[in-house]
Amino acid sequence: MHSDIEAHLLHLHRLVAPISGALAVDVGCGDGSSTRALSSRGWRALGLEVTFQLVERARSAGQEAAGVSFSEGRGELLPASASGAALITFLFSFHHVPEDFRIQAIDEAKRSLLPDGRLHIVDPLPDGPMSEVVLPVEDERATRRHAHQLLQSLDGKGWKLLSREEYVIGRVVPDFQTIVDDLLRMNPSQNVQVSAMRPEMERRFKALGKPVKGGMRLDQPCVAYHLEPV
Repeated sequence: MHSDIEAHLLHLHRLVAPISGALAVDVGCGDGSSTRALSSRGWRALGLEVTFQLVERARSAGQEAAGVSFSEGRGELLPASASGAALITFLFSFHHVPEDFRIQAIDEAKRSLLPDGRLHIVDPLPDGPMSEVVLPVEDERATRRHAHQLLQSLDGKGWKLLSREEYVIGRVVPDFQTIVDDLLRMNPSQNVQVSAMRPEMERRFKALGKPVKGGMRLDQPCVAYHLEPV
């Protein structure tokens, strides 16, 4: 399991114990690692991504397993298959919801959750080594601040904030090219900009990364918000 996903699930399951066979919806599931990790803990896990290509990437990134499925879906427009969820997660994906649709995404989560369900959102803070490496081509500081301001304002507005916890995750990447590949996979139009800024990004990677077994570790502080509908 990815070390960062391990950290996220450790914090999550201190707050809500896995419920065998209950539906957990993983919004913005990326390569599906987090979805499979939820399933391995007993959840019936549904991973959502915004395009068919990203869904196929998640499906093909790991072995098929019972209790794991993937589908197209957006935080602001959850599919019918997300209804009746005991848990909805956004693991480093909420700030990717367009700012104008974030309230709608929160409303969609409430509509899809069971009355005693939980919404668990972990988003990166604006700064940190992981963010600093890609900053020359991907400056998310303003949109991350917007996301955190919104999430901190939810308590008492149809939601009860059960926990807010800040912690640091470490993502181990085998080499700098992996970061470049991930950037271009998500946004191929950045190719020219990434090529131009590659030397500066690689300098930051070497300066900010920590050599570990398997590659370089890049740390990123984040905040987990754990909410229940009221």
